[in-house]
Amino acid sequence: MFGTASKEMSEFLLEDMTEKGLKKLNHSVELSYVNIQGLVLKHLQAVGQNLSFQLDELCGLSRCPPYLDLVGVCEADVMTAFAATGSFLIKVGTVNKLV
Repeated sequence: MFGTASKEMSEFLLEDMTEKGLKKLNHSVELSYVNIQGLVLKHLQAVGQNLSFQLDELCGLSRCPPYLDLVGVCEADVMTAFAATGSFLIKVGTVNKLV
């Protein structure tokens, strides 16, 4: 919007940016977006599963008060976090199926 376009930029905008060129660019951008989304979701799902496993272990330990009462971990808090992790995994799984 501001300044002067370079010769290459002017040539690109005037000659290469036709309707066909815009469609091709749009397709490339959408394909890149889908690829990136798939990679991110793949790793998010693995992280969510690992977090769920760790919270499950912590839930089991929280049922034995002598172990975690000293650090202030209670079963109700761990179960709240576990439920939130489950919700997260469902959302990631739903979005992953759409991709």
